[in-house]
Amino acid sequence: MGRTEQIFRGGGYFEKTCEDISEDVIREIKSIKEGGLIIIDEIIINKDEMEKSNEYMYKNIKKRRQELIETHPDKKNLFVDYIRKQEG
Repeated sequence: MGRTEQIFRGGGYFEKTCEDISEDVIREIKSIKEGGLIIIDEIIINKDEMEKSNEYMYKNIKKRRQELIETHPDKKNLFVDYIRKQEG
C-alpha cells in the first residue's frame, strides 16, 4: 500500500496511490464490461520507463513537427503550439 501507480486513460495517464486506484479500477472495469469490451492484458510501467517512452515519442513528434513546418510554413504556429500544449 501507499505506492504510486500510473493509470492510462484517454491518451494520458494519472498518478494515483493504491488506495485511490481500487475504486477507480472497479468503475473502469464495470464500464468496460457494460460496453461489451474485454480486458486482454494489463501493463504496469514504472515512472522511469514512462519518462523514457515520453522522451522518445516527443523526439519523434518534434521531428515530424519540423517536417510539417518546412512543408507548411504558414501553419508553423499551429505545430509549435500543439507541442507546447502537449508538454504542458
